[in-house]
Amino acid sequence: MRFRFRLLDILAYRKISEAVMRLSRIVPLLIVVSCLTFAPLGVALADDATPTTQSSLVDQVDTFWHYGKIARYDLAADAASKLLSADPRALLEAFEAVTARRGDNMDQWLLRWRTMPVPSEASVKGDSLAAARRDAIQKMRAAADKLSGRINLGYATRRGDPDFIRNTIIAMSQGSRGYDNNLPRLANSGELAVKVLVDILRSADDRPYHATARRALRDLGRKAINPLLAATEMKDNDTLLDVISALGDIGYEPCVPYLARLATSPAAPQGVRVAARRALVHLGITDTAALDPAQQFFDLAEKFYYNKSSVTPSGDATAYVWYWTDNMGLTKLDVPTPIFGDVMTMRCAEYALKLNPSSAAAVALWLAANTKREAELPEGSSDPTHAGLPDAHYYNVSAGVKYLNDALTRALQDRNTPVAFRLTASLQDIIGQSNMSAGGSEPLFKALYYPNRQVRYQAAFALAESLPTRSFSGSDRVVPLLASALSQSTTLNVLAVAPADQVAALRQAAETAGCTVVAAGDPTQAANAAMALPYVDLIIIFEDSDVGRMVALQQTTTHLQSAPLLVLTRSDASPYAVRSATDPLMSAVLMPPGQNLAATLKIEIPRALEHAGTPLMTEQQAADYARRAARLLSDLAISRNPVLDLAPAQSRVLAALNDGRPEIAQAAGNVLAMLDSQPAQTGLATKALDAQTAAPVRVSLFKSLVVSAKFFGNRLGPDKIAQIEQTVAGEKDPAIRSAAAEARGALNLPADQARALILAQSKM
Repeated sequence: MRFRFRLLDILAYRKISEAVMRLSRIVPLLIVVSCLTFAPLGVALADDATPTTQSSLVDQVDTFWHYGKIARYDLAADAASKLLSADPRALLEAFEAVTARRGDNMDQWLLRWRTMPVPSEASVKGDSLAAARRDAIQKMRAAADKLSGRINLGYATRRGDPDFIRNTIIAMSQGSRGYDNNLPRLANSGELAVKVLVDILRSADDRPYHATARRALRDLGRKAINPLLAATEMKDNDTLLDVISALGDIGYEPCVPYLARLATSPAAPQGVRVAARRALVHLGITDTAALDPAQQFFDLAEKFYYNKSSVTPSGDATAYVWYWTDNMGLTKLDVPTPIFGDVMTMRCAEYALKLNPSSAAAVALWLAANTKREAELPEGSSDPTHAGLPDAHYYNVSAGVKYLNDALTRALQDRNTPVAFRLTASLQDIIGQSNMSAGGSEPLFKALYYPNRQVRYQAAFALAESLPTRSFSGSDRVVPLLASALSQSTTLNVLAVAPADQVAALRQAAETAGCTVVAAGDPTQAANAAMALPYVDLIIIFEDSDVGRMVALQQTTTHLQSAPLLVLTRSDASPYAVRSATDPLMSAVLMPPGQNLAATLKIEIPRALEHAGTPLMTEQQAADYARRAARLLSDLAISRNPVLDLAPAQSRVLAALNDGRPEIAQAAGNVLAMLDSQPAQTGLATKALDAQTAAPVRVSLFKSLVVSAKFFGNRLGPDKIAQIEQTVAGEKDPAIRSAAAEARGALNLPADQARALILAQSKM
């Protein structure tokens, strides 16, 4: 009952307010204010007023705040809509003024309004008042969210304003209370405050604020480290002593290599070396003579590479990379946060190389970080720290095989597919017989077994390009991978394993999900059946089908190696579900009801491939791989390479003659032309003679048959010879007829057949 009366009071208040607003045009303002005894101080009466000055903006914010606190969310949302066009910084300061006067916590109240529970639609059905309140809550949540976004923009604008930071430091110098009250504002500016603090320390005119600046550098703690490390390059020794002291007091591990460099540098003044040694003692390091600054920088570079350093990015989207120049002091470049660690890795590796030019490990780490930086740069973003410089591939190929191998070893161990892919592609351009050895190229051999198929292809391409003359570990993998790349398409090849009574259902579900499927009732049968596929993208297996045996076969069967598994489990507690958390080659999903199996696979198959680092290829990528593979297979055939035997590829290349992409079928023909094999020549003739084959492909295959005949003579049976004669005599397409005639001539057929052809055209 009390709630009902309260609602009536609110409705009455609304009507009274509307009446008073109409009367306000003719009644003196003083009377209006006396009627609205519960109106907030400073509320603007004209709802359509636009904030044009700071005082009017404060009034508008006060209106919003008042209505929000008395739960008049419809009026509060309306007031908020008039605030969104205000300058973000002015809006922030207006909110700070209103909440300070009221004694409220701005962030807490805005969060409360943004997250208010919204009654369900069903709960307010038939109750107009409850429905109106639900609508008002939704509007208030949206309004508070938009205001919070604008206020955050205000924070971002103000926190980087050098004048604001400087005034804050001056206010902090007015005594303990001023320092304590303003330190949070300075901390909010974070790294940006350090530049102003260091500039103050460098200025003799700002001597009254030096003590405050020194204290503030220490109190900023970890936020100050990144720019202070860059400031260790300064030549102003007096200010440098303050920087060194602050780094020692802050006390985080990234400071060690920078302090060690100063402590051991013969070029540094004695006072600087002593201060650096004293700062290292604060960090728990007493024997500075035993420190190797180059190794310390390398160790820090590795921490940055794996995002384990105490120096973290300054923001979620943008991070600061600081530099020191004598005329400008600290300056920064804004980089996308995802590459901050990579840029800092490269910087530390460069320090290591300056201190120890013979550090091969630092070169390899720099190459890996530069490649990783390029791979992790968000789409549409740029890296100003490398503007105008060559891409990572330029540095990779310039560095040479040894350093690239070391970088690739790291990428393979990390299972970092984008980096491994790029490094392998760079190796392809420079590796050859002179610089390839069993030891030196071991990472490239390991890449032949990497889970990501594209990395495996790149490794196979690189090794095939080198035309090796000595056998190596994994040499038997190269040609099968080239044959697999020749058959590459965007359709997934799936091996399905399930109990006998469920095999058909699993096959149908996977086919419905758009896959080419070979299915079997147990792992051994599956391993044999898999040979019908040019390659296996994924193995889908029921938990009841001896997953352990399937894993063993996957690891030992060349055709299945590196194919990820998707296990359909009976329980979330399945050991395979647990294993999938750390094993990229295994994914697990709870077995869905039979009617939902296809829908589940459509979702889980791409997830399993992503988990394994093997996302789907585009049509263009697949075609590029096929063309490159065909060229390399042809080169190997021409060179009669003694290491890479093409025999295992013959069946795959023959199958590629039926590829729906004309350029791939023609490329397969070029490869078969170079194989000293009767099936290869017969396959060429069969496809060239097939009237269903596209005309350009038929012409190309007849040309390949010419090449085969030139190298290896006639390997065709009488039936094929007869069909070629018929084509030469009766084909209507002149291009096909001419190509068939060339093949007939190259095959060096008996004279009576040539005579028959001449007489057939005679008109005598």
